[in-house]
Formats: sequence, structure tokens, C-alpha cells
Amino acid sequence: MAGKRKSICIQEGLYLTLRTFSPADLRAISELEILYSCEWEPVTTESRFWIRRMAEARRQIQKADQMEADIFTRNRPDGDHDERNALAHAFLSDANGPNYLSRVATYREKAERSFHRALKELNAERKRSRQQLQTKVPPKLIPFYVPGEHKPKE
Repeated sequence: MAGKRKSICIQEGLYLTLRTFSPADLRAISELEILYSCEWEPVTTESRFWIRRMAEARRQIQKADQMEADIFTRNRPDGDHDERNALAHAFLSDANGPNYLSRVATYREKAERSFHRALKELNAERKRSRQQLQTKVPPKLIPFYVPGEHKPKE
């Protein structure tokens, strides 16, 4: 029974690690947001929102990748110099035990879907913005008139 509680605590810790953002994560998200903003040049608040969501999702993907690497490293047998054999052993020990890799893979897939949804929404918002700019009627120009001169024809 104690082993089961430990597994649940580890599982909760895994999900807490993946779902929350540490100060280092927030810095990484800000850096990604700046990078994406340079690329996408957001004009509206909505486009900035979707860029933020893309940065958050990308950071979640990075965290899942790191967690996956940590699981393989932790389960890797000492002294096995054959890389393929060591990775297979690490995978099997996780699959036969807590099966964290499948949980991390599920989390990563959710983050990838979030990223692609944000990208899709950003593209749609940019398209709407361009259409609004094209459909706006330019203001009628009023000719400049100086009193005492001939009035220009309209």
C-alpha cells in the first residue's frame, strides 16, 4: 500500500511539474514570445494573445521533452555500453512500472494541439485584420484652400 501512495505522489508531482510554470519557465515563455513577435509582428491584442498561447504551448513541449529524457536517464542501467540495449531496458522498466512515458507523451500531444490551435487562430485573426484594412473606405481628401487664392476644383 505504501508503494501505491508513493507512485500516486510521484504521478501528482509529474503532473504538477508539467502543468505549472516556474520562474524559469516564465522567462523562457517571455523569450519565446519575443521571438514569435519578431516573426509574426502582432498588431492587435488578439494576435498578441495567440502568440502568448503559442509560447506557452512550446514551453510545455520543451518540458515534456526534458521529462522524457530524464525518465530514460533515470531508468538506464549502469554499465551497459550498448546504447540501443540501454534505451530498450530504460523503456521496458518504465513500461512495466509507473509508465510515465505514456503520460508524458499524452501531455506533449495536448501541448502540440494547443500550439497548432493557437497558430491556426493567429493566422485566422491576421487574415481578418487584413480583410478589414482592405474593406475600409479611405477618407475623402479635402483639398487645402488658402483664402485669397483660387478655390481648387473638387
